[in-house]
Amino acid sequence: MKLQQEIQLRLSSCSLKDISQLMGYKDDSPVIRIKDVMNDPHLGLFLGGYDLKFSDSEFLSTLCSVLGIDIKKYQIEIDAIQADHDDRRDRFKSYVFVDTGFVRTSQPIFALACCEGERYIQLDYEIRIKPINEQVEDVRNLVRSHYIENKGHLGIWGDIKRYQFVYADGFQLEISPDGDVLGESTPLPIEKASLTVGGKDITSIASKVE
Repeated sequence: MKLQQEIQLRLSSCSLKDISQLMGYKDDSPVIRIKDVMNDPHLGLFLGGYDLKFSDSEFLSTLCSVLGIDIKKYQIEIDAIQADHDDRRDRFKSYVFVDTGFVRTSQPIFALACCEGERYIQLDYEIRIKPINEQVEDVRNLVRSHYIENKGHLGIWGDIKRYQFVYADGFQLEISPDGDVLGESTPLPIEKASLTVGGKDITSIASKVE
C-alpha cells in the first residue's frame, strides 16, 4: 500500500477537525492542507504551504505521526516523489511555435501582448518524457489538429505557414501544417510582444485577459 492510500484509509474513520487539534492546531485551518495530502500526487510536499507552524514536509510528517504511520517505512516512495518533482521542474520545457511570418505594421502592442500566448503550444509533461521519436509523432498529430481547428489562421498573427517543434535548447524541427517533418531548422530569433508596468513584465497576465 502506498503512503497516500494508507493516509486516506486511516482518515476515512476520523474527523479532520479532530486530527487538526491532535496536530497542535486550535482551529480547523489545516483541513485544506490535509485534503491536499490526501489528493495531491506529490502528497502536498511542494505546494509551498506554511502556516507559521509547519512547512509542507513537516506537515506530512506530523500528520503521519498523529495517524500512527511510520513515515520512515515510505522513504523510498518519498524519494521517488522528490525525483519526479525535480524532473518535472528541471526538464526542458519543449513547445511548438506557430509560425505565421508575422511582421508588425499597425497592430497595437497591447493587443499583441494579449494574444502572445496563441503562438505557443506547450507540451504536457507526459509527452516530454517520451523518447524523441514518440514526441515527434505526438507533435505531428497535435499540429494537424491545431491547423484544422484554427482553419489555418491565427487571429491577429495571420495565416499559419509552419510549426517549429523546439525539443531542446537550440534544437528544433520544422513541421508543415499537414504534420510532415521538413527537417531540422535553424532557431530564429522570435520577437515577443510584451508589456511592462514599473519594470515588471505583465505579458502573461495580459494574455489571460479576455
